[in-house]
Amino acid sequence: MIKLRKVNKIENTILAVCLMLFSSQIKAQKKLGIEDVIIWSKSRLLTWNDFEKIGYGDGENNNKAISVIELSFIPVYYTDKTFSFEVVSYFVRKHSKTTTICNELLLNHEQYHFNIAELLARKFREHQHGLGKKNLSRYEYDLLINWFKKVYQSYQDNYDRETKHGASSTDQKNWEKKIDVALQELENYKLY
Repeated sequence: MIKLRKVNKIENTILAVCLMLFSSQIKAQKKLGIEDVIIWSKSRLLTWNDFEKIGYGDGENNNKAISVIELSFIPVYYTDKTFSFEVVSYFVRKHSKTTTICNELLLNHEQYHFNIAELLARKFREHQHGLGKKNLSRYEYDLLINWFKKVYQSYQDNYDRETKHGASSTDQKNWEKKIDVALQELENYKLY
C-alpha cells in the first residue's frame, strides 16, 4: 500500500478550512443545517432515525427506502499556487425517506450505498495522490471529477441491480464482502 505522508500543521489548517467550506457549501446550496447531514464514518452507521418516515409499508414488498448520498468535491488551494480537491461522502438526512423502521436488511442495504460513496471518495483520493504534484488545470480536474461521478453512479446502479435492491441475500452478502475488502485496501485514503 502507498503510505500517505504525515500532514503538517499548515495542511491540517487547510483541511479544517476545507471542512468549514464544505459545511457552508451544504448550507448555501441545499439550505441544509449541519444536523441534516452525516459525514461517512466507520463508527457511525445509519439508523432508521436518520430517515424521514413516510406512509406505511404493509409487508416485505412495500418496505422501501431512498437514501440521498452525495460526494462533494471541495477545492483546496495551496500557498505554492497549486490546488487539488478534497472529496467528502455524506448522507442527507433531510431528504432520505423510508416506509419502514423495522427492516434491518433494508437498512443494511442502504448503509452499503453509503459505504460505496466512501469507497469512491477514497478511490478519488488515491488517484489524486498518484498524480503527485502534477498541477492539473481546473478544466482537467472538472473532467476527472465528472468521470468519477459517472463511475460512482454506475457503481451504485450495479449494486442495486445485482442485489435486486437488497432482496437477493446471496448477492447482497457478496457485494458487502467486495465493498468491505475495497474499503480496507484503501484505508490509507480515509478522510480522518
